[in-house]
Amino acid sequence: MTGWKPIPPQHKQNIMQLKTLLTLAVLISATFITANCANAQTQDSAVATGFVQVQQLNGSWWFIGPDGDKFVSLGVNHIEPHLWLAPYNKQATLDRYGKDMVTAKGRFDTKSAAAKK
Repeated sequence: MTGWKPIPPQHKQNIMQLKTLLTLAVLISATFITANCANAQTQDSAVATGFVQVQQLNGSWWFIGPDGDKFVSLGVNHIEPHLWLAPYNKQATLDRYGKDMVTAKGRFDTKSAAAKK
């Protein structure tokens, strides 16, 4: 991406701590997922509906794909707008998403056109 600036040295320690915490969270999640998979062997799939759904199988809740097979969703579940608006990212963020991304008080505007992107 063009326009994004490198992370200042004073923030690198925080980034490393965040990466460590995220790695631990993924490993712990994988452990629980593996345990759940072992306990849910009796029913491996649900009825195929053509839609993604959530369904309880043998006492455990699962994401069910359109084909009826269980799946695990791993990914980013939120993004911190205050990092986008940090001094080293603010101009590039506003250029990309629009000046209406922030309110007059400098806060992320959840009702703006930028929030809908």
